[in-house]
Amino acid sequence: MAQPSEIINKVVAAFGQHVVAHKVFADEPYISIRKEALRDICRLLKDDPSMDFDYPCEVTAVDYMGEAERFEVIHVLWSVRQRRRVILKSRVAGDACEIDTVSDIWRGTSFMEREVFDLYGIRFNGHADLRRIMMTDDFEDWPLRKDFPIEGKGWRENYDFIPVVGD
Repeated sequence: MAQPSEIINKVVAAFGQHVVAHKVFADEPYISIRKEALRDICRLLKDDPSMDFDYPCEVTAVDYMGEAERFEVIHVLWSVRQRRRVILKSRVAGDACEIDTVSDIWRGTSFMEREVFDLYGIRFNGHADLRRIMMTDDFEDWPLRKDFPIEGKGWRENYDFIPVVGD
């Protein structure tokens, strides 16, 4: 079974110029990478028999409003055979809000990427079916961005069954 430091060492050895930072916390490796290397690093983590990360647990994002690279896309991967996790973090600029898809590497990430797109507006280049999954098709904003108003943008008044905040 690959130890957390061994996982980090393999990724750094293969993609050192694309690794921004790394650490082991709670016996799990966290690797911050440049978004351009995401697919190649994911392919290594999946295909290398000593790592064998075969199950994507989660794809999510964090909004660091005000920073140049505003969003952080997080991929949590699990190895069923080795019972290990690895967490990959990639920063994405707010004005060029896109990153490559990994849905062709792990089909299970397809809906997770659609959810991140739907709620944050981060586009996944190469995704076969990138469309809204939670919000209606005519919804024109990204509700989990920090600049989205807490009470919405006036649409609550159109529906009697949604209470207005403060009532």
